[in-house]
Amino acid sequence: PRVTGVQTCALPIYGAHLAVCAADGSSMVMELPAGATEPAVLSQFQLPSSPTSIAWTTEGKLLLAMPNAKVICFPGTTRHESTAVADVLAAAPALMLQSAAVDLVEAPLVYTYDHPASAAGAVVFLALCADKCVHAYEMPPQASAMTTSSPTESVAAHDKSPMSMALSLDGTLLASVGMDGCIVLRQVASLGDATSLPVHDSILGGASSVVIVPDSSPAAQEGSHILYTMGADGVMFMATARPSGARGDAPIPPIAPRPLTLVEV
Repeated sequence: PRVTGVQTCALPIYGAHLAVCAADGSSMVMELPAGATEPAVLSQFQLPSSPTSIAWTTEGKLLLAMPNAKVICFPGTTRHESTAVADVLAAAPALMLQSAAVDLVEAPLVYTYDHPASAAGAVVFLALCADKCVHAYEMPPQASAMTTSSPTESVAAHDKSPMSMALSLDGTLLASVGMDGCIVLRQVASLGDATSLPVHDSILGGASSVVIVPDSSPAAQEGSHILYTMGADGVMFMATARPSGARGDAPIPPIAPRPLTLVEV
């Protein structure tokens, strides 16, 4: 089986599975067995359209953010026969957000420690939405009547359309970028405290993607991270973020962008 014209993909943090979705909504979930030369297909299914974002949870569920603002919680690591996947999708828990999610991630423990789920088995996730805000939502453990859900927390993110969001591996930092050209960095334990740094040209389309990786250089302070952003202006920036204290007691210090020279080959 193949999925052509891949629009989005996602690996869980443990790296044993891969989910891919194509422009026409065709989707596939694969297992990546250790030592194997090829992945094993767990399920292949058709969605009405391509998701705007997909994300794994720590429990092996797959969050599918659809363009109509619906988010589906699909049991991704379970093997499904092709004839039964449609029924599994129809019975899967789902939420209708107030605004379509551009990107989303499962909320890490540093967030759910202070904002626990109200029901056992529920999934708390953070969504960067078309309304230029980051919202926290709770996915119920069981399917229920589809109504528009209210976020449990909301914070403003960008002045123009948001484009991408990334969570650090340790779950302490959340970064987002948008067409305003800004990196917005915030501590997950205190989403309202944010540092915004304009690094890309908003007239040319701003920033399109962002990733956060640990800063492993010998001189780096423990807990430091490096952010990489790519802009529609053709520029890639690298910025460093240093820890600012325990659980958001102090604001995130300013981060200085360092432009990287891209060499054509």
